[in-house]
Amino acid sequence: MKAGIIGLGKMGQNHLRELEKNPKIKEIFLYDVAQNAEFKHPFYIDLNTFLSLNLDFIIVASPTQTHFELGKEIILRKKELKGLLIEKPLALNLAQMKELDTLSKEKQIKVAVGFSERFNPAILALKKALKNEKIFSINIQRYSLYPERMANIGVLQDLSVHDVDLLSFLSEQEILTSALLKAAFNTHPHTEDEAIISC
Repeated sequence: MKAGIIGLGKMGQNHLRELEKNPKIKEIFLYDVAQNAEFKHPFYIDLNTFLSLNLDFIIVASPTQTHFELGKEIILRKKELKGLLIEKPLALNLAQMKELDTLSKEKQIKVAVGFSERFNPAILALKKALKNEKIFSINIQRYSLYPERMANIGVLQDLSVHDVDLLSFLSEQEILTSALLKAAFNTHPHTEDEAIISC
């Protein structure tokens, strides 16, 4: 299989390492707006040239604000694509997400979102332990230093999307509503670094 990665920051390089371990992946092609490191795989800084390649699937690991436009362009241009993985969050808002969903169904391209927490061994063990139990409440708390890499999104888009997905995954229920109870902007004026939500 031939794989493509868009965005070679931290997450893109994580995906690259995993693809390199997979014996089914025969070729890997890379794209970013600039090449800031050396790679042993073909690297492109022109998106048109990259998207003209014959690829089986593409991983989008670029900054969040680029996900919607890149996802849309890939779906419209890559009719032969078997799959598209877009790092979470899928897009900046629900309207963009719904548009990508509708477009991917029209073009019959499978689109997935990178909810890696579902494969965390601790979560899988918890899911197994809860199999025959009735769940009354789930409380998820995360505490850590604010990551400096996060300048374009806050903890709601970076982490709470995982938490809401885990609520659905563990309870096997669709999450229909959520409410932001608190948000604090201690590090950056436009990206929250503390948040409390209820679902």
